[in-house]
Amino acid sequence: RYAPLDQITPENVDSLEVAWTTRTAFPADQSKHMQDQTVPLYIDGTMYHCGPVGQVTALDGTTGKIKWQFDPAAKSDDWKRCRSLAYVAPGEGDACGPRIVLTTVDARLIAIRTSDGKPCPSFGNNGTVDLWVGMGDADAKYLTNSSGPIVSRGKIVLGGRVVDNVTEGEPSGVIRAYDAVTG
Repeated sequence: RYAPLDQITPENVDSLEVAWTTRTAFPADQSKHMQDQTVPLYIDGTMYHCGPVGQVTALDGTTGKIKWQFDPAAKSDDWKRCRSLAYVAPGEGDACGPRIVLTTVDARLIAIRTSDGKPCPSFGNNGTVDLWVGMGDADAKYLTNSSGPIVSRGKIVLGGRVVDNVTEGEPSGVIRAYDAVTG
């Protein structure tokens, strides 16, 4: 996408150098349908990266040093990609404070504190919302959050990919919104 920035130009792009690299210990594995397709977030000097099944790594934006990591231990026989994360900065008095929200390959919405990568106990059920609620009785492969969460006007908005035209009675896809502070 276009950004009106003038520090990098066609004339100087060839002189850019790598600032740092980091290994997160959450590699993608093409043979297991795992892909690193994430668009990291950069907020207040920290870069947040999401691994193939929803693992989050917070990195110092200047050095690349890992600050903390969160692994939701998500499992799926199907889709294994995390495309993006979202950031929520709730108002004063919120017990959790600023948080990163993510969806997992096994249909969970999780909020973790930016300060330490621990789940927000005041969000959902100890930090997690089960996205299968309201989807009916269906095979676990039928719902995958193929896009990351979007935060708008105090809500976390999610879409989902559903497998269709495989059998009869499959759940339909839904777009849902959850309170960004409470889940």
